[in-house]
Amino acid sequence: MNELFKDIRWKRHAPAILLLVFGCAFMGLAIWQYIDARDRLDFSMQVYNQQKRVNQEAFDAKETLNEYLDPYQTYQNKNVIGDARRLQWVEKLQYLAKVFYAPSVLFTLDGQVRTKQEESAYWQGGIDILRTPMTLDMRLGHEGDFFMLLNALQTEVNGLFSVDECELKLVAAAEDVHYANKEMVALCLLTWYNLSDVTARWAEQEGDK
Repeated sequence: MNELFKDIRWKRHAPAILLLVFGCAFMGLAIWQYIDARDRLDFSMQVYNQQKRVNQEAFDAKETLNEYLDPYQTYQNKNVIGDARRLQWVEKLQYLAKVFYAPSVLFTLDGQVRTKQEESAYWQGGIDILRTPMTLDMRLGHEGDFFMLLNALQTEVNGLFSVDECELKLVAAAEDVHYANKEMVALCLLTWYNLSDVTARWAEQEGDK
């Protein structure tokens, strides 16, 4: 074997050997570049897909915002979303009592209470449903005044309420001298509702960052 190598004229094959060496080196470099390019392509595709998902989520969020922005602003302006405007309820109730010539409209407003999950089918985690009970004790000319006053309260006051209980009595059944000149007495239990404004918390969280 050694004699065979000795018989080889290396100088004559030097160009071919150099060409082979350079060819192998070039092939190794090409393979390395291919592997590097493939890795960079895979990374770029991951970044692209991730950005695509982010863009889609942003697009979906914008579509949702556009869909619910108008109703949200409407309910916010009507004081369904946000803090309870108790003073406005009282002032409007006193105003309507004068409009419908009700001799007396007495009321009590209790404190605000958070609705528990078992108390409402509309309960949602993260959004508080706040209830404010109100008791009305009214003197009325007749039952028609009662319905007109409640309808006006519903349409003119910024707020959402339900009539939970209501009792109408004739003056004779009331047995109260304060109601002597009127025919009807109405004793009602109302509940005002407000939803907590989660966007206010979002703004606070952004401010803390």
